[in-house]
Amino acid sequence: MSKKTFVREATGLVKEISGYEVLFYNIAQINIGIGLAYVLLFLPSFYPGSSVELSVAITTLGVLPFALVYAFIGIVYPRSGADYVFTSRTIGGFVGFVTSFNFVVWELFYVGWTGWAFSNLGLSPFFSLLGYTFNSATFEKLGSILLQPTPSFVVGLLSILGFGALLMFGRRTYFRYQTVSMVLGMLSLVLMGALLAISSKNAFISAFNSFSHSVGSSLSYNAVIQQASSAGYPLNVPFSLKQTLFATPWPFLALAITMMSVSFAGEVKSPAKSQLFGIVGAQLISASFFIVLSYFMISKIGYQFLGSISYLYYTNASAYTLPTPPYFQVFAVLLTNNAVLRLIILLGMVVWSALWIPVIMLYCVRTIFAWSFDKMAPVLLASVSEKHHTPIYSSLVSILGGIFFLLLVVYTPYFATLVGMLGLALTILVVCVAAMLYPFKKKEEFEGSQIRYRVFNAPLITLLGALGCLFLVFMIYRFSVDSVVAANTPTNEIAVLSILVAGVVYYFVAKSVRKRQGVNLELVFREIPPD
Repeated sequence: MSKKTFVREATGLVKEISGYEVLFYNIAQINIGIGLAYVLLFLPSFYPGSSVELSVAITTLGVLPFALVYAFIGIVYPRSGADYVFTSRTIGGFVGFVTSFNFVVWELFYVGWTGWAFSNLGLSPFFSLLGYTFNSATFEKLGSILLQPTPSFVVGLLSILGFGALLMFGRRTYFRYQTVSMVLGMLSLVLMGALLAISSKNAFISAFNSFSHSVGSSLSYNAVIQQASSAGYPLNVPFSLKQTLFATPWPFLALAITMMSVSFAGEVKSPAKSQLFGIVGAQLISASFFIVLSYFMISKIGYQFLGSISYLYYTNASAYTLPTPPYFQVFAVLLTNNAVLRLIILLGMVVWSALWIPVIMLYCVRTIFAWSFDKMAPVLLASVSEKHHTPIYSSLVSILGGIFFLLLVVYTPYFATLVGMLGLALTILVVCVAAMLYPFKKKEEFEGSQIRYRVFNAPLITLLGALGCLFLVFMIYRFSVDSVVAANTPTNEIAVLSILVAGVVYYFVAKSVRKRQGVNLELVFREIPPD
């Protein structure tokens, strides 16, 4: 039956990914560098009175249930595109494919977005601060150039092409790169934390004022706060639990995407251990870094200053005269005059700023491969290189998708940073519903699986799915009403709806084409793909 139903009897992929590689992959998917940058940019500035640390902690607790759901999926269905396979076999092919299509398209959006961020968040501050460190006008000018649209597009294009090629060369090549990147990225965060821990607020004020004067800006530490206040930023706002809860979409940007290792579940050694260790471990490690570094940034740099400078940057650009956006690494490197320490911190942030490109593309490649193996996509996309054991044509599709969204992000004003998270949350919600139903719709399979845990006689995966649904509904609501998040603009809402409609249309076209070829896709979704 499997010969008739699927493309072939075996995927051609090899089980060689370790638990630590799964852990590093999921930390890279969370991306502490990008996540922390946006948390510190938006929470103190646009959610006055919010607690950054508490907002991160609440988000972590909200995400953990569905992170565990995905870990269980990777255990019970150790296949490429395991989340797609699980949902399509539990709820049905239509729902499973449409929601997976939605997820992949929005992931490709973040490939394009990260191509822009690599230039804006990583390379531009890197060169601007090298210019400041070595008194080099050339570096300073290059840092300014990299904030412009066309240079950002060129950097993004080259990075997407380069990382796409890296993925084509095989898992081992990519995971070696991932390990080196993770060491440098984590080292930069540790160094930032250490510098902040041993420094004082007065030391930062002095360092910032010196930096501002050196680059020809009139924005002293106190002037930043005064100008932001004049522009409408509220000072001395007391703690607000309401604002803390409302701010959770920003830590959700990073912490929600902690479980994408299920996309290559068929290539993981000892999946029962590796997926739990890699998914839950990544969530807890990343949240710890978020909380500790946020605490030190706020206590040593100042909540009002962080809020004021971001508020000024986003609401009164003409008054913001510094050469680089107010990313947190900019403030951290000012606490040392050691050029080597500055270089390591800045290089680490360059790594973080680009890391989403290959990480997300790997998820997309393996999920598109799973569609093709089910004959929901052209059979060519299931082809695997005999030399590198990678799906070459699925990789090409992911590269082209990333470039398409890079064009939209750089040259159009329509797509908010978090609009993709609204799209992703919708799919994760459906996966959690599938998790609630799984023990009942697939009773024999569940009882014979390694995830047949119960709490007060209720299946644990059902309870986790229900908790995940509750938090996701709250997140979707916040995405839909929060003007700072900006996913609720007409253009962004149309984009979210259009991608869902495109998935529906694609499904029925594919089903019709396969029917004319004598292939019954309903039979596909009754079986588990071969290993």
